[in-house]
Amino acid sequence: FISGVNPDTNIFDISEQTLSDKDLLNCCIDLGKKANNTIENALESIDWIKNNNYKNIVIVTSNYHMKRSLFILRNFDRSINFIPHNVQSKFLQNKNITIYGKMKTIISEYVKLTYTRIYFLVYKLLKTNTLKDNNLNKNNNLNKNNDFNKNNDLNKNNIILNK
Repeated sequence: FISGVNPDTNIFDISEQTLSDKDLLNCCIDLGKKANNTIENALESIDWIKNNNYKNIVIVTSNYHMKRSLFILRNFDRSINFIPHNVQSKFLQNKNITIYGKMKTIISEYVKLTYTRIYFLVYKLLKTNTLKDNNLNKNNNLNKNNDFNKNNDLNKNNIILNK
């Protein structure tokens, strides 16, 4: 499965770029064309993984992008074993790219990783507080129902006693 593929790309384009057997790719590779960013890649991938009943999956992405990709995937689904396979970035090895361009890419990835960690931390805190609030509301409703039932029981007893 390849997530985040350009909608105009087909399996034969990938075959030509990777010098791979078209028939093998056509038979055994699914293309995900809905994702536009790393979070959407993760959601699209997890959906495909679950639909195909996989428990262990190798994640292939560039070495500087792997940490954030795994972080997102593991936060969305802890039941799947994500096995990282880093690919050495050709961009970072390219001698025609300035050190400024390379540093910009690495710093950008670091900022995105930091943002992603904060996003999931806040999400978990809000989710935890929402669950606590829901449980508190349920307990309050149970107490109200118990009070109501006690009052009704008292009234019934009163009625019985009055007979």
